[in-house]
Amino acid sequence: MQTMSLRLMLEVAPDVRETLVKNLFWIDRGITGVELSGDVPPVLTVTCTDDSDADEIEAQVLADVTKMVAQAATVCPRTVYETQPCHGEPLAADEVCRRLEERGWLSMELSGSHVYAGLMAELYYGLDRAFGRRARGLGAQEVHLPSLLGADTLVTSGYLHGNAHMGNYVFHLHEDRSAVARFTEKCVTDTGGIDLSGLETSADVPEAVLSPAACQPVYRMLAGRTVATPFVTTGYVRCYRYESGATHGLRRSREFGVREIVYVGTERGAADFRAQLIGVAREFLDRFELWGSLVTASDPFFTDTSADYRVYQLALELKHEVQLGLGGDRVAAASVNQHGDHFGRAWDIRAGNTNERAHSCCMGFGIDRWCLAVFSQFGFDVRSWPRALREVVGV
Repeated sequence: MQTMSLRLMLEVAPDVRETLVKNLFWIDRGITGVELSGDVPPVLTVTCTDDSDADEIEAQVLADVTKMVAQAATVCPRTVYETQPCHGEPLAADEVCRRLEERGWLSMELSGSHVYAGLMAELYYGLDRAFGRRARGLGAQEVHLPSLLGADTLVTSGYLHGNAHMGNYVFHLHEDRSAVARFTEKCVTDTGGIDLSGLETSADVPEAVLSPAACQPVYRMLAGRTVATPFVTTGYVRCYRYESGATHGLRRSREFGVREIVYVGTERGAADFRAQLIGVAREFLDRFELWGSLVTASDPFFTDTSADYRVYQLALELKHEVQLGLGGDRVAAASVNQHGDHFGRAWDIRAGNTNERAHSCCMGFGIDRWCLAVFSQFGFDVRSWPRALREVVGV
């Protein structure tokens, strides 16, 4: 392995730190590790395979880091609300996972995908019920949200334009009976894996993508329609994002559960509903007695596509995140997003009596990360949890 280190001369905002680490894996397939220390100023360490072009990788790393940090320095996130820890020092994410595995409550299927059992499963589904009840209290109607989306849904919405690298694309073998016969003979490797290179598949033109964002199919459902009254829905779905080398336990999974709330209506209505959602975020922090904060935020970006969009989102405060405390770290566990008329234009949705382009907003709860934070902050004996969390699991 080859290792290169770079001491950054500027402080890096918390949201940029995470995006920086994720993005650098995409410079070259030979990169096996990226770490950004907590020092001030921080030290960036990149590890790559022996056969990689280390000089080329280092040059690209320097260029990406310089551009990203310089652009990010113009606007920083703002803390809107914060709660203080009152239950001792939280456990680090890795230690939480280790103890869950010891108890048989967590089992890794593959990197970024897990089986939940015992108290982990009870908490997971209990939290979804709690979030769902609150959504229905806002007037949201329950819908079933699919995990399998048409590729054209994500193209029309614009999601893939800046996030194509995070897609989990779905394809299949071409309809050919002989291909099925050849699969067992030639495609199952000695290590138990699958190698489809010798078969004809639909991989070149995938018709579907595993859902990377829960709200996407809602807008397609409303395509070409006028919503005379606010359209408010809530649903649970498993989402999927490929995170390359940044995949890390429950903190950053490839597969994760989301309880989503979506509002589609007039511009004024969307603004008012978003304010309610921000209130819901604060409410759950207080109700569950969790250490965390509500901050203005931005979506992950690539340096060469939409880094400027971070400044736009932060300056106009279009996105808010609930960040929950872990041992020595925080994790984004929910977000409230204001879309303006983006999806109204993309899907030709209109609202109200004036037939204006529909505006929308949404809130998503990352249930797996709420579970991670609960175990981190309150431990594994449910009897010591705050009352509201005991009620979530029926104790």
